[in-house]
Amino acid sequence: MKKGYNVLAAVLLVLFVFTGTAVANDGTYFSIGGKLLLPGDLDAQAGGDELTFDTDKSFGFTGAVGKRFANGFRGEAEVGYRQLEGNASVPYGREDMNVDIKAKVDITTVMANFFYDWNNNTRFTPYVGGGLGVGFFQPHVTVAGYGDSMTFNDLDTTSAVYQLMAGVNVAVVKNVELYGGWNYFNAVTDPYAFGGQYEVGHHSAELGARFFFGN
Repeated sequence: MKKGYNVLAAVLLVLFVFTGTAVANDGTYFSIGGKLLLPGDLDAQAGGDELTFDTDKSFGFTGAVGKRFANGFRGEAEVGYRQLEGNASVPYGREDMNVDIKAKVDITTVMANFFYDWNNNTRFTPYVGGGLGVGFFQPHVTVAGYGDSMTFNDLDTTSAVYQLMAGVNVAVVKNVELYGGWNYFNAVTDPYAFGGQYEVGHHSAELGARFFFGN
């Protein structure tokens, strides 16, 4: 996972230098946002078993720098972190015995996003968008049963990722707007762990703020 954090730090440095050169209000902005995973299940394979994890304790946050054009199109470079957390229970040994599995996946992403804003004469601007990039996945898995437990951490993988977005921008004050909406995130190829693949696709609600440079 160290590689993922190194990439994240390098991209943040580039974004900082880029934003420092913006002196006029030409549509250039930076944004920060948070995401809350909508309740759902994710499937996984491990040792030939099919597992279903309940993922109702997951979140994420992002930072981006971009540019809005007069024709309504908008592009940005985004770095982000997401955490998926879930639990599963599988029978083991006797029928009345279960093994409890707790899984947490740290996801660091670097993405290029593209949007279309429906400009109008109100402070509310609907938008749709999509993004492509790379994701660095680090699962942490704890297996507990028979009064004992084991934790596995060294399971890092990398995959191409994509996301879809839709929502509404709300102009608040000069050069500042809020945004809120829906986000769907997934990997192009499901990451691997324990000889099987696990799903990371999920829907989330997102809320953030966008700050434009200049006068």
